[in-house]
Amino acid sequence: MNNCSLDDVDLPMLYSINNNMKKLKNGMNIMDIEKGIINSVSLESGREAALFWVNDTLIAFDSTCPHMGADLCGGYHGGSLLICPWHGYEFDINSGDIVRNPNIETMAKIRVRSDTFDPACKVEYKLKKLKVLIRNNQFYIEER
Repeated sequence: MNNCSLDDVDLPMLYSINNNMKKLKNGMNIMDIEKGIINSVSLESGREAALFWVNDTLIAFDSTCPHMGADLCGGYHGGSLLICPWHGYEFDINSGDIVRNPNIETMAKIRVRSDTFDPACKVEYKLKKLKVLIRNNQFYIEER
């Protein structure tokens, strides 16, 4: 049996995975926000936010993927994309809009249709973007 880890897989350099999953909290110093990964932030409501740097700007989304609830903090980001770790859904980091639904290509090959399933059906998902404020080198994510 061949053991394979993410270290053995050639991922593009612009994508990174958060292996440490250190939890941050509102009010912490911006220096605690690691660059190159998606940081997990515990919010006052008990929900989690996915927080990451894009150049010198902090971007935050609700960390739950709208497709099937995966934790986006275990996903990838790079360029203008945030990619879900479970099924590879790609979202635009500026708008939260879906850019690529990998199931569309697969579903288009399926010829069977029923009253409850149509492979041509295209579901639109959108991430919930959260506002990030910085005061005195501390970050705060606003929940709406």
